[in-house]
Parts: sequence; C-alpha cells; structure tokens
Amino acid sequence: MDNAIDVEAVPVASLQGSAPRIVFVGILCRRKGILDLMAALSALRRRGVGGWSLELIGEATDGPQEAAQVTEAVRAAELESAMAGSLHGCALRKRLAAADIFVLPSRAEGQPMAIIEAMAAGLPVIATRVGAVPDMIRHDVEGLLCAPGAPEELADAIERLLADPELRRRLGAAGRRRALERYSVGRLSAELAALYR
Repeated sequence: MDNAIDVEAVPVASLQGSAPRIVFVGILCRRKGILDLMAALSALRRRGVGGWSLELIGEATDGPQEAAQVTEAVRAAELESAMAGSLHGCALRKRLAAADIFVLPSRAEGQPMAIIEAMAAGLPVIATRVGAVPDMIRHDVEGLLCAPGAPEELADAIERLLADPELRRRLGAAGRRRALERYSVGRLSAELAALYR
C-alpha cells in the first residue's frame, strides 16, 4: 500500500522564480545522493550554467565521519549557505512552495515521503531509478529520472529543467495531479476501509 499525506493541505509552488531555486529534502548522506548532487552542481558551474540557488533541508546524521565528508563536499562546492537544517510541517511546506525544482538523487530508497510532498507542492521532481521511485515518478511526465551515482546525468537533468520554465510547470502540474489521485490520505483511508469490510 502506498504512503499518503494530506495533499490538499500542501500549498502549491508558483514556479515563477526568475532564478530557479533547487531544493533537496532528506538526510545529508551518501545514500541520499548528496555527494552526487554536489558533483552535479559543480559540473553545472563548469558548464557556465548559473542563475540558480540551492536549499539543502536536512542534517548529516549518518555518523561523524560521513557528516565530515558531506560538510567538506558542500564546502568544496561553495554551497555552505544552502544548508538550512531540518524543517518539518508548515515550515517545510513553505520552503517547498518557494522552490522551483525538487531533487532527490538517492542511491537507495523505498517510497520517499519527500517526493510525495514535493509532488503535492506541484514541483517537478528529479530523482533516481531506485526502489519505488520509478513507480511514483514517470520519466518526462511528473519529473526526470536518472541513474543512481551518475552526477553528469544528474547535471544534465537539472540543466534541462533550469533551461525550460514551461517544462517545469508541466511536470509540476502532473505531479500534483498524481499526488491527489494516488497519494492522498482520502484515497488511503478508502482503501483501508475496503480492506476491513
């Protein structure tokens, strides 16, 4: 059975930012792809792709050695100011509503709640083909999928969305519709009630 949230309570992003804001939500660790994201964003800068900002929502909680590695990777990418710490509830939803692109380049996943929340906010999603993610996000429908552990491919996907506001709006709107149809608390409640009956 799918995870679910109160989709209708999530404010929808306007996707009107002149400088697109990229947001990541999750534990800042290797398995969530944070090092791959830093490498991808560094690749974009080498390509001369600018005009974007980043927000990293979460903390490095997978042990001191990995936390140090993550901190160093973020510093090397000159993105220390992007680290926003952990946010939940209304505070997180406000940040999602202010974003333009959601990225979760995990190397291992189940069915991430962060992706459901991003879809509910009407954000185009860039994610990796791991776990249940390809069932949640259909490539070129609700978002863009790439291979895990492939920073250059991730950079290509981010660059594509940065360059195409209309594509961002189309994927984001499709994600919101899919969240309402498949990941709403009302739908889950109806399914559970049917099972009990």
